[in-house]
This record gives sequence, C-alpha cells and structure tokens, in this order.
Amino acid sequence: MTAPAIPRLALPFDLDLVLPGSKSVAHRVLVAAALAEGPTRIANATPGDDVRRTFEGLRALGFDLRLLDETAGEVAVAGGPPAAREGGRIDCGNSGTSLRLLISVAALVDGRWELDGDDDLRRRPVGDLVRAWRDLGLEIEDTDGRPPIRLRGGGVRGGAITLRAAASGQFLSSLLLAGASLPEGLEIELEGPLASPGYVALTLETLDRFDVPAAVEGAKYRVPPARRPGGGNVLVESDWSAAGVWSVLSEITGGRYRDPGLRADSRQSDRSLEEVLLALRGDGERVIDLSRMPDQLMNLAVLAARRRGRTRFVGIANLRHKECDRLAVTVRELGRCGFRAEEEAEGIAVSGGDAPRPAVVDPERDHRVAMAFAMLGALGCDVRVADQACVAKSYPDFFADLERAAASPRCLALIGMRGAGKSSIGASLARALDLAFLDVDRVFEAEVAPIAAFVAARGWPAFRAEEAELTESLLRPGRVVSLGGGAVETPAVREALAERALVLWVDEDLATLRERIAADASRPSVTGADPVEEAAQLAERRRPLYESLAAIRLPPGEEASARLERALKEVRATCTW
Repeated sequence: MTAPAIPRLALPFDLDLVLPGSKSVAHRVLVAAALAEGPTRIANATPGDDVRRTFEGLRALGFDLRLLDETAGEVAVAGGPPAAREGGRIDCGNSGTSLRLLISVAALVDGRWELDGDDDLRRRPVGDLVRAWRDLGLEIEDTDGRPPIRLRGGGVRGGAITLRAAASGQFLSSLLLAGASLPEGLEIELEGPLASPGYVALTLETLDRFDVPAAVEGAKYRVPPARRPGGGNVLVESDWSAAGVWSVLSEITGGRYRDPGLRADSRQSDRSLEEVLLALRGDGERVIDLSRMPDQLMNLAVLAARRRGRTRFVGIANLRHKECDRLAVTVRELGRCGFRAEEEAEGIAVSGGDAPRPAVVDPERDHRVAMAFAMLGALGCDVRVADQACVAKSYPDFFADLERAAASPRCLALIGMRGAGKSSIGASLARALDLAFLDVDRVFEAEVAPIAAFVAARGWPAFRAEEAELTESLLRPGRVVSLGGGAVETPAVREALAERALVLWVDEDLATLRERIAADASRPSVTGADPVEEAAQLAERRRPLYESLAAIRLPPGEEASARLERALKEVRATCTW
C-alpha cells in the first residue's frame, strides 16, 4: 500500500477549530424533525457521508427535507406525513446509524421498503431490532440478522415489547424515536445489558427537545403517543467524538484546541474523555472501562502504546460490529506499527513503551481508525495511513485541520527571576524556531511608560494590573514571550499561561541573580529593600509558582549555548514519540 505523508508537528499546536456537528445528534434530530408535525430548521448537521445517508433515506421515504447549505449543514424539514410512495430501496452505504434509525422510520411509512448498504454494512447486526418490530406485528425480514432488510411499513399500533440491545444501543434509540408516532406508543423492557447507554441519553434529550415525554424506570422505557410540534431552529452542537483525537494529541504534546460549538454540558458521552486521560497519566497498569465512550478506543490505544505500563480497555465487545471489527483492526495495526497489543473477550490490552517502526496503516475504511493512527505520523513516526478519504464519513476536513495544526505552534512563554536570562534565551529560541520574540517588559516600556517611572507614579499594584493585561494580549500562537519575574504572582497571568502557553522556567542560582541585578539599576525595588538583597526573598516566594506553571525547567549554571540546546531539545521532544 502507498499513502501520502501525514503533516508533522514540530511544536505543540494552538488551534481554533470548527469541528463537524455531532453526527450522533444530527442523525437523531433529522429523524425527530421528519416525524414531527411542524417545521424545523437545522444548522451544523455534519456534512459527512453518514448524515447524508440519513438525509437521503428520509427523502426516499417521502419526507420533505431540503438541503439549504451543505457546507454549513443547514437543512429545512417541513415535518408532517410523508408523500405517498409505493416503497423503494434505501441505500445506507456504510452508515450503521442510518440503517438502524431508518428501519424504524420505514416501519411507520406505508409501502414495501428494502434497506441495504455496502459489504461492510452487511456485516453489522440488526437482528434484535428486526425481532422487536416483528413482535409489534410488522412484516419484516432480515438476512441472518443482518442487512438487507425488507419490510412492509404501516399498520403497527405499538404496545409492549422486550429488546436485547447488547450489540448496539442504536436498537433502543431507533424504537424510542419512532414510539410517539405509534397509536399506542411503546413500552420497551431491556433484556440484558445495554450497549453505549450514553447515546441513548442523547436520544432522550432529542425527544425532549421535540416535546416527546419519554419516561425511564430502571430497564423500562416508555414513549406515549404524542403530537410532536416542529423543533423550530435547532443548532447541532459540535462533535465530542471528533474532538477526541485532538484531546489525545493535546495530552501527548501539550498543545491545545478550541471550538466554541463544543458544549461543556453536552450529553455526548465522549465529553468525559478528559477523565480517562487523567487516569492514564503516569506509569503502571490501568484498567479503563470504555462502555460509555467506545468510539475513543482507537485514540486511547495510541496513547496507551506511548505510556509505560499495560493498559486494558474493557466494556467494548460491541466494537467488533462497527465499520470494521475495531478490536481486531486496532490490535493488528498497533502490531504493524511495532507495538504490543492483544485482543480480549471484552476489549483489548496494550503494553506500552516500545519504539514504533515504519508502517502503512490499513484502516479498513474506518474513519476513526484512520484519524487515530494519523497521530503517529503527526508525532514524527514513520507511519502513514492508507485510504485517508475514509474520514469523510464523519470529519471530511480532518487532514486539512492537521495541516493547520502543524502550521500553528503554541506560544512558548519564559518565566523566572529577573536576571535569569529569559530575554536572551527567548530571543535565541525564537530565532532557532523561526518564531516571533516579544519581551513583556520592553513592550510595556515602549507602549505604556518606563517601568521605574510608572511604579514611582502609580505603585506596584497598578503596574501588575497593566502588566497582566499586556501579557494576556501577547500570549498568542507562533510567539516566544519573555515575562517579568514577578508577573506570575498575578492570578490572571497564571490563568493565561496555563491556557495559552507552553511554559519554560529559566532557573538560576541566587549568586548569579544578585550579580546581574547589581549591574542593572533600571528596575525599582519590589519590597522597599535593596534590589540585590530582596532577591532571595522574592525567589523563595515565587519558586512554587514557577514550579507549578512550568512544563520545562532549564536548570541553573549552564552556558548560553548549552541552555539553548536543552530548550530546543525539550520543546521539540513534546511532539516526538
């Protein structure tokens, strides 16, 4: 196999993203809007292959949906009964969500319908969902528990059923979305475990948005018959599943990303990925239950290959029935890249700490496998990913965003005592990395006033406030910024550093500091004592702050050239496997 090179991160990134809208939310909102009795205007419905299949499938069933702006994911849904059709074939491509949700929509619509997809989709289970509809009286048949599905829609009144949803929580979501359209509603009792319960919670939130009063009592779910109004204007929130690769890459490199469309209060299960990342810090064995966020397995497996220790991911047996057998493919491709992994009954185990080897990863047309293993190439491993176009399923711009990340290095901020050498090392570091260099003190004196005169006229508190505002404005991607020695004593500066910069602490011994301070009479005393004498007191007070903020410490006593070499090595190491 051949594959294009993956953009290489030379430094931690700082990136503003416009992530796709959550395809999990978009699927559900499209179906709920089609089954409503009034209009809905949807924005940010993921312009990926999967959501397009649901959109086209609903249109094939006779519902009135219009794509207003594909790039923005703007869709107008008229709501109300579908136009009369005799039936037809609905091609779900490789979208398992489209297939499972549209089975239940087709069950409501008069006509003979066939739902099918590509060879990968034909391996995905739907037997338990088909069995539930058959128990409700629908004329429906599958093919050994898999597509193609043939059914005669209409005429089902609803009622009480049991459902097995261990293979996919989408079976339950599908029934819940259709339940209010049945004359008797639905009462569903789960038989056995529920796969991916977080996504069912997302379905219940969607029903609530469309005024459908679903109720949950233990393993029982009830949806009464309801006249659901249109949803009005619905903005699909950004996709926490797509954000996962950026969260893991940020954890590894010290980079950061932002997307204002990511809701902190989201019901998307992958919103909780940060908790897992914290649990994986440090060495040693870990057992991680991913039953609530199975889509993050591939991203986390790459992280596990990097950390020292054995990591077991459990609760994800249903990943064998996704776009590919994600357990087998993840284990196989980790092995291809030189890492040790093994498949288990409920997940996989990864033994980290090995060096990678050159490889071309075969994602088997699975978008999440492709994005996860692209991280290896971004971190300088000689790893490429075949069939990169498969990311169009959920995140068409992923590799373009990775290219932007490589061109948007995070701000490097230098902290330390006056006289430690922050300005000289900062200027040299910026030249070596081809970044802009700014010294906060020099900018202050050029744009506000000489520091000594400002402090004499207005005092240190006023200076610290002005310094903090200026520092926040200067901490931007593509820059190396040297801060004043006492800037870290201001809470706003500490918050800005933690959010916006990779921080290097330029440490120096007290004798050297005193010698350099004595040679520079331009700065006033902070405490009222002689500037040389107060250095020990200030250093003791500030040292815990320096330690808490710094990602990299440059130790005292090194020559300028050795210190620069160390700084370059440690900064670059953040993005090296």
